[in-house]
Amino acid sequence: MQRLIHELRSKHPKLVLRAQRTPVAGIRLFCMECIGGSKKDVRECSTTECPLNPFRMGKRPKTQSK
Repeated sequence: MQRLIHELRSKHPKLVLRAQRTPVAGIRLFCMECIGGSKKDVRECSTTECPLNPFRMGKRPKTQSK
C-alpha cells in the first residue's frame, strides 16, 4: 500500500502541491489513493459510507443548497 501511495504521489506532483493548499485537491488526492490511483475510478466511485463522499469531484454540499 505504501508503494502505491508513493507511486501515486510521484505521478501526480501538481495534485500533491494543490492538496497542501486547498481542501478540494486534498480530498481528490485522498480519493485517488483510496481507489488505487485511477481518475476514472474516482469519478465512478459509488461508496456512500465514505465521509468525504458529499465533497467528491469539487462539490461543496452546504453552498449548493443555497
